[in-house]
Amino acid sequence: NLGAILRGENAAAYLRAAVHCPAPRDGVLELGSDDGLKVWLNGTLVHANDARRPTHLGDDRVAVRLVQGWNRLLVKVTQAGGEWGLALRLAHPNGDPMDDLMTRPE
Repeated sequence: NLGAILRGENAAAYLRAAVHCPAPRDGVLELGSDDGLKVWLNGTLVHANDARRPTHLGDDRVAVRLVQGWNRLLVKVTQAGGEWGLALRLAHPNGDPMDDLMTRPE
């Protein structure tokens, strides 16, 4: 719930996190946003959706490749009006959770 900590409309917020993966692997980013979003993984834009919608995890699904070690995630969430939020989960391609990842906010 970004609206609980940020105010305003017609705005944008950037969120950063590092995700440690023990070995290279394919995965899926499951995303939900209110409103639009862009996602970069290790400096490469992997997804963009200029949406106007409520936050529902899984509205967007993006195939990604994680490298061994630390992977950098950067997410831009835009706010048109009303509520403002983001939901994000990294999963295996079949939807199972990746239980062996470590994360830290940046």
